Amino acid sequence: MSSLKNVIFDFDGTLFDSMYVWQLAGEFFLHSRGKEASPTMKSAVRSLSVEQAALYFKKEYNLNETPQQIVSEIYKGVEYYYRNEIQPRNGVREFLEELRTNGIRMCIATASQKQLVEAALARNQLDSYFEKIFTCSEVGHGKDEPDIFRLALEYFGGTREDSVVIDDSLYSIETAGRDGFLTVGVFDQSESNQALLREKSDCYLLGFEDRSAFWTAEKNGFYRK
Repeated sequence: MSSLKNVIFDFDGTLFDSMYVWQLAGEFFLHSRGKEASPTMKSAVRSLSVEQAALYFKKEYNLNETPQQIVSEIYKGVEYYYRNEIQPRNGVREFLEELRTNGIRMCIATASQKQLVEAALARNQLDSYFEKIFTCSEVGHGKDEPDIFRLALEYFGGTREDSVVIDDSLYSIETAGRDGFLTVGVFDQSESNQALLREKSDCYLLGFEDRSAFWTAEKNGFYRK
């Protein structure tokens, strides 16, 4: 039985290969409004929740729609992919089964819409592994603040010593780490600064085929700095 009790997973880019959808969503939305995305748009919204990104779009591109209308349009643009196309990353299914076999509880903390995440999980028969899905919109904060991780920890009744946050994004790993969480960074090509992600994480994985590295790190307390 593992000493680790709880895992808080990110969804996009971590469990599922879906970051390409979000990278295109902003461009498609702006194009539909006759606007051209600036070269810095993707980096500007990467660390934002969808609601925060909508505020950014409204201000930066002088849109007449309300932020709520912008959010609705963005979700309409990505819904098809979640319900029909996106797939789990290699090794995810096996890793989740190993966690469950070791009695480790799992949840998801995501900036995406709950019903879309639920649809993707159910389509791939992965929904039974997760007790709960926490979303940034429900919490009212993006992952630049630790609220979503704290809420998940409270739900589990866990501690920062027996729980770990697994995410592909540097800003999320930094947020969780500053708040005292153990962190596992996972490579995804959408994160440009892999060197710093590796440095900031208590454990770093090239992917979930790299599961032996996770269990070695778990045995050693995730090499906590």
